[in-house]
Amino acid sequence: MDELVALTIAFNELIGEEASIPKVSAEDGSVLIGSLLNGWAFSVPQMASLYAKKFGSDQATMSRRLWGDNYFNPKKKAWANAVGGDWTDKDGYGRGFELLILKPFEQLLAAAESGDVDKIEKMLGSLQAQGTLSAADKKLSGEKLFHRAMQCWMPAGKAIATAAKSFVPNPKTAQQSRFDCLIAGPGTDPACEAVKVCDSKGDLLFQVGKLVPQPNSAGRFCALGRVFSGTLAAKQCFLLEEDYTPPHAVTEEDAPPEAEAGAAAAGEAAAAPEEAGGETPPSGGGGTPPPPKEKTKKLEERRIQGVFSVSGKTFNAVAEVPAGNMAAVSGVDQYILKRCTIAASKDAFPLKPPAITVSPVVRVAMGPKNAADLPKMVEGLRRLAKSCPVVETSMEDNGKHVLAACGQEHMRVLKGDLEGEYLPGIPVVYDDPSISYRETVTGESNIMCLSKSPNKHNRLFVKAEPLDEELCRAIESQRITQVQDIKVRSKILEKEFNWSKGDTLKIWSFGPAPTEAGGNYGANVLVDQTKAVQYLNEIKESTNSGLLWASRQSVLAEENMRGVRFNLFDVKLHADSIHRGMGQIQPTARRVCFASLMTADCRFQEPIFVVSIGAPAESQPGIMQALGACRGEFVQAEGEGQITVEAYVPIAETIGKTPFATVLTQKTNGKASASYSFSHWSTMGSDPLNIKKDKTGEWKPEGRAAEILLEIRKRKGMKLEKPDFAEYYDKL
Repeated sequence: MDELVALTIAFNELIGEEASIPKVSAEDGSVLIGSLLNGWAFSVPQMASLYAKKFGSDQATMSRRLWGDNYFNPKKKAWANAVGGDWTDKDGYGRGFELLILKPFEQLLAAAESGDVDKIEKMLGSLQAQGTLSAADKKLSGEKLFHRAMQCWMPAGKAIATAAKSFVPNPKTAQQSRFDCLIAGPGTDPACEAVKVCDSKGDLLFQVGKLVPQPNSAGRFCALGRVFSGTLAAKQCFLLEEDYTPPHAVTEEDAPPEAEAGAAAAGEAAAAPEEAGGETPPSGGGGTPPPPKEKTKKLEERRIQGVFSVSGKTFNAVAEVPAGNMAAVSGVDQYILKRCTIAASKDAFPLKPPAITVSPVVRVAMGPKNAADLPKMVEGLRRLAKSCPVVETSMEDNGKHVLAACGQEHMRVLKGDLEGEYLPGIPVVYDDPSISYRETVTGESNIMCLSKSPNKHNRLFVKAEPLDEELCRAIESQRITQVQDIKVRSKILEKEFNWSKGDTLKIWSFGPAPTEAGGNYGANVLVDQTKAVQYLNEIKESTNSGLLWASRQSVLAEENMRGVRFNLFDVKLHADSIHRGMGQIQPTARRVCFASLMTADCRFQEPIFVVSIGAPAESQPGIMQALGACRGEFVQAEGEGQITVEAYVPIAETIGKTPFATVLTQKTNGKASASYSFSHWSTMGSDPLNIKKDKTGEWKPEGRAAEILLEIRKRKGMKLEKPDFAEYYDKL
């Protein structure tokens, strides 16, 4: 009970003081309690309706009695309010929530564990359960029988539908206040006005939020989303990418998106024949270049084949769906990577994508138990990656396939989807989970780094320096973007982050490029600081492509870079254009980025969870011991009898054989519970390059960061040694 109260308080604190967002309250039914995994849930008013007539009270009064410090005496049939006190077991009193709600649960569980089906049926009848146990249900036992009985008593669907009806605002009302967060265009645009009033007669704007497997069609998906304006029907439509700009809004000042140029350059480098005099890009510590990213169109004209209303996992075909409703469409999934906007006209502005602030940092290597099932597993991973907005799948140099999720709970859900939806009947073997790190710098390069092109005719001079953490977060939250108006971006960088105006206007690119629709370009920047260099614009795309490659697979352990600014100080180019093509400049840009990173006090960044721990006050010493054992950092504690402790814990400490949750349970005797959410990236203090050879010639790490470096390189099948600076730095 105390934990539920603490969670409700913590949630309301996260909402803040915004008047437009109402606080949640268990008494009014805006808080649901249950197990969605097992299909049952209830609200306090729902339980209060069972007892209201029995106690001669109304539902609202009974709801208040069943929540908080309200105590009940079953023998006297009397209630007592003891705010700030504890009347449990005092003169026969007990907390109302525990006696009237939790106790029937315990009795039902005991009957299920003993296999007493008759008692369960009798209890369901007295509790006015909506369903009954079938013949197959009666053959169940233990927890499975308990959860089936709970589904009959309080199905989750009814509780969720009731809460949605009572507390989720009407679309026409909601879109009036959420309008600015929904669409990118100006408020005077006809399509934007239709979204604002949720007009079913306006032009169609349907946002695809998720791809779900299409029933009875293996490998195909239905695009699930919501109609924000117009009426959705099976007809011709336009698929708009999230950075699409309609023709009437394009001005002469709009420069070609650097993102598209950089991605196209990377694709051309991998697909086109080598430039004259070119050589194969060096393998070094960066492996092979990432797969070419196809230059996708901003606009696709296609026809919707079918429209469906979605009820759970049931897809019912309908003729049309008006604005304000959820729906699914078929026939366009092969043209959608993960999300997009479906519009009736190419003159419409796309709807804004949801802001995703988490990163897939928990990684699990996996493989089929039977080698013959490998092609099926690869296809299953491809479909899983398409269905989830934030999941990542990849294959490492050692041949293992890797699934990346945002946390251990997210990983559990993905494993369930993979085994149940995409690979039914195919056994999969998982390795121990690991963590993704970021490679960064903490100082400026101590020397001017030079790299020569493979034909020795071109030279790039670069230094690296760290980006401000607030600027990194602004880039990752898409407040500063690669396709942003250059004047707007320049103003933000100059006023808020103290950049010189000249540097803000000479940003060449951001990296690494996003691997999924709606993904953010990484927080690494290439800035041109050259003066009076001939042919410079001719190598811009090639250099940007080198940054994308380098920041995606960095020099230390092929992890992503983060928070690095590369300053291009000088360039020496061959006079003949045939000797300074993509094949010459791209690998050179990559090598000089690596050299400058290694000379700028390179470090690892590890992901950090913010943990909210609810427990009785006497458990605080145990909480502090658990934080100390798992490299946690205490932030604050609130409350008196029941406290809520907020702390930072490295995500690496929440997985493995003794995760933080296990340590916390041991130190507090099971009285504390923790909830996690991604907070930030933290720079590790030790040097990852602090590795030396021992007498036997083996590389031995000195410090935690150096150990992590060798662990990652071993997992990825790389050489167990620190990267060689001489491979990337060239002397005059």
